[in-house]
Amino acid sequence: MMNVNIVELNLYSTSREAIRRELVEVFLRELPGNGNQEQASKYCYIVENADGYNIILKRPAPLNKGFDFVVNVENFYFNENNTRRHSAPSHDDILSLLMKYKCMYEENYFKIRDIIIQIYNCENVVLNQNTQNFPKFVNFDNQEYPISILLYCIKWLFIEQDITYWNYSGRRKFFEALCECGLA
Repeated sequence: MMNVNIVELNLYSTSREAIRRELVEVFLRELPGNGNQEQASKYCYIVENADGYNIILKRPAPLNKGFDFVVNVENFYFNENNTRRHSAPSHDDILSLLMKYKCMYEENYFKIRDIIIQIYNCENVVLNQNTQNFPKFVNFDNQEYPISILLYCIKWLFIEQDITYWNYSGRRKFFEALCECGLA
């Protein structure tokens, strides 16, 4: 049985191309597995801390698309569409939660929109500092959580899309969905 390798990871690049290259180079250093399931090499990359909630990239992804990974939030669950609760946010989870947040805090939402645009443009945004005084969002469990959780998820979902769909639209498709909902 192979253990899960836990790695703390910080990316320093500030362009789509460089971020993609830097992360893929990290994945290229992974040790090979020896078979399926328990014999596969498994990695959890701790990439952000959103006010106490770790954002983790899990590899390999279930669909096994080469360099693909799944974005997870440690000790946090999404369940926006009344499905089984899960720690890996979908685009729909993010859109739903942000739409509720925007309705609750419409007068201040422009600040969140600006941060999403900065993230899309690969700017280094220190979310814990920039969002510390922002209102929290309400999850399906009616509890309040730091908005930085959603913003970091957006960042890593953008990166995941760039790696998986580089030769197509990459991050643009999710960004356009955010724009269509008036969220970016």
